[in-house]
Amino acid sequence: MSCLAVPLACGMVYSSEDNNIVINQSESEKLIKHHLNSSLDLFYAGAFKEAKAKAQKALDLAIEVGNDSLTASSYVYLGNILLESSDYTASLKSFEKALEIFEKEGNLRKMGTIYGNIGVIFERMKNSELSLRYNLKSLKIITEINDSTGLSTCYTNIGNIYLDIEKYELALAYYNKAIGIDSIKGVPRSISADYNNFGILYSKLKEFKKAIIYYQKSYLIDKSVDDQYGQAIGLNNLANSYLELENFSKAIEYSEASLTLSEKIGTKEYMASNHKILSLAYQKMGKNLKALEHHRLFSKYSDQLRNVENTSEMVTTYYEIEKTAQMGSSASEEEEIGEESEVSNYNYSLYMWLVIAFVVFSTAALLFVSKNQKK
Repeated sequence: MSCLAVPLACGMVYSSEDNNIVINQSESEKLIKHHLNSSLDLFYAGAFKEAKAKAQKALDLAIEVGNDSLTASSYVYLGNILLESSDYTASLKSFEKALEIFEKEGNLRKMGTIYGNIGVIFERMKNSELSLRYNLKSLKIITEINDSTGLSTCYTNIGNIYLDIEKYELALAYYNKAIGIDSIKGVPRSISADYNNFGILYSKLKEFKKAIIYYQKSYLIDKSVDDQYGQAIGLNNLANSYLELENFSKAIEYSEASLTLSEKIGTKEYMASNHKILSLAYQKMGKNLKALEHHRLFSKYSDQLRNVENTSEMVTTYYEIEKTAQMGSSASEEEEIGEESEVSNYNYSLYMWLVIAFVVFSTAALLFVSKNQKK
């Protein structure tokens, strides 16, 4: 039973330069920023549907008045909300539109942000190689412009990728880099994400009691800032840990609390995960009817997530993005990556083993058929 990591989609919080309202600013621009700030508040409150509506209002108005900068910001906000709603196709489209504008403006900081966000999409789709590629593009830009906040986010996301492919020492190294920056800056939500990811790392290492300590730290921070999405994640991960420790009553308690928040938010990823936990816990307790009920709901939401990820539109966009990434990479960048290239080697080795296995199996089958024919 795996816990859920927190890949950070950045760009949801305005910088001070974005929020400055100068004397000559038009009323429409003030209204656009008001919609975006309202969208952010609703997002953290877990009201994804309302947050999306506010971001869409901001986007429509920004396009109407021809403000490219605020149009791009609106696309970023909308993309993040769609990402957390598991609508990866729509999220990717929003980020691409924002990226087009930022490239025209030459805004490196925000280009780095978008590359990181696209990396999060592919991390959610379990494509570690492509996720790493985009996070490294983000890291390269952010390092060049010395953006410490963006650097922390990149370190977190790269750590999550290594966590996915079970390279735990590398994951720990990147998580330590992230919390080193976040502790100095003192941003509660970033520190919460760091604690949560340490918890997941220890869960992977089967040190569940240690993991629970970090999950509780993360959950308490999210509760103090009324981040309901963060609370849903923390409660879900606590439930996972208690399930592994065979404390089924605790697992059910935390999972039901997480499920309530997940349903309110509308995030299918955590709805599916919580139904799976509840199904397993009730099964272990001998309550088979309840276990079956939650298993059916788990299957329902899992199927919906698979359908979202496997649409032909997403596949088309996927290859377009991959082609662009391949064209944009260079030999010098590969030399700078160092350890990160291990992901590509990992995927390539896996592919080669599958090819070898297929050849051996095919040869054995042909020999078997030939032998039977001789008989």
